Amino acid sequence: MNRKQMALLVGLSLALGQTAFAADHVAVVEKDGKQGVIDQAGKEILPLVYKKIAVGDPKEDPVILVQLKGKYGLYDREGKQLLAPTLKKITDIDEGIIGGVAEKKWNFYTLQGARLLGEWEEARAFQEGLAPVKTQGKWGFADKTGKLVIPAQYKEVRSFSEGLAAVKKDSQWFYIRKDGSLLPSMSVKKAGDFHQGVAVVDGGWLMDTQGKKYAKLKPYAFVGDFQDNGLAEVGVRRASHSFLDYISIGWGWGDGWGWGGPYWGVGPGWGPYWGDYGYHHHHHHHGWGGSIGISPGAVMPSSMYRGYVNKQGQEVISPTYSFVSPFYGKLALIRDEGHWGMVDAKGQVVIPAAYDALLPFSEGLAAFQSDKKWGFIDETNKVVIPNRFDSVQNFFQDRTTAVEKEKGGIIDKTGNPVAPFRSELRELGPLTADRAAYKDAQKKKWGYVDENAKVVISPQYDKAGIFD
Repeated sequence: MNRKQMALLVGLSLALGQTAFAADHVAVVEKDGKQGVIDQAGKEILPLVYKKIAVGDPKEDPVILVQLKGKYGLYDREGKQLLAPTLKKITDIDEGIIGGVAEKKWNFYTLQGARLLGEWEEARAFQEGLAPVKTQGKWGFADKTGKLVIPAQYKEVRSFSEGLAAVKKDSQWFYIRKDGSLLPSMSVKKAGDFHQGVAVVDGGWLMDTQGKKYAKLKPYAFVGDFQDNGLAEVGVRRASHSFLDYISIGWGWGDGWGWGGPYWGVGPGWGPYWGDYGYHHHHHHHGWGGSIGISPGAVMPSSMYRGYVNKQGQEVISPTYSFVSPFYGKLALIRDEGHWGMVDAKGQVVIPAAYDALLPFSEGLAAFQSDKKWGFIDETNKVVIPNRFDSVQNFFQDRTTAVEKEKGGIIDKTGNPVAPFRSELRELGPLTADRAAYKDAQKKKWGYVDENAKVVISPQYDKAGIFD
């Protein structure tokens, strides 16, 4: 699958708020330009010696990816080495397998460090049990044993999605099934992946999984993937040609494995953000300390009006908004004439575009900004916590962090502090796994507080990640 389109104003995926935390929570920290991993007590799981670290989802990919002296390796969440840092290049980690180059050829490895059969000129991540591989200048597909099961005969290929993969011969694209048989359909010049039974081909035709083109879209400048609710984002360009119209955007935590670049945050704090080279998993690679980040996951022109179409090609949400987010739950964010609201999958405005800033709902509340102050609304648009805070983070449990009048702390869902706000906590990250990173105002170092705003890991780091 393709990477998901992302948002300019940041919030967090509702999935995190709905997922129970695992017992072994870890966070990435940095000191003197070197990164390591700690547990909730502050004990080092991995020493602070690595250039970059990304922590995988504790259920789907329970490993830690490290970069040391320009090479990549894997550890488990207890700090045991699974694969020594020997890989010069890597694929995304997907379906329990990583591809990498140790010498000149690509190989695949399990997350326990075992190398699979086969050596390849190029390789990509697994999807639906198969991975694109290149040998003797042609592309085919290998299975999870490393065996080439679809012969290398194509000029280019895309990964499998919903049982079909686009393959290119000469200048034309076709679709094949997992057994290598050809989908009986006409060839296309531009091929997309299938999502919700639909692929966008030739710049605007909708094709079903039988290979039939059945609807033609309007001439949109952008068409995204169809989401679980059967809608796909579309965009029409406004009259502007300035390079400054293009902005890097990314939503929430990031998709998949890889290394990202700078990001913007809701709260104070700047730093690198990892992820967004993946496809369809959500690994929640986090930004640093006081921010929930946006990664440069896709480049979209700010001169574009956005909306949504259904699988029949009909506009459900007219492309009249300067921004629409992916759907999280039943709602998507919209920006209309500089103000933020939310719409449902039928295009009905559920939360009027009346806020200076707005985050998605999490734990039944959404953070909003008005008159330069933050508060929270419920799903009926009722103000539950008045906008009196300088900054807030989304609720991922029954409490969250907030800053007011240069003092910070933890609040409950009524907005009441669980302990008196303190000036040393004026920079705070989100509360996850009963830990929130904070930057000590005097020491200028990051540490952690618990859900009662008590310091549990003393401020000692230049950067502090979010526990997962």
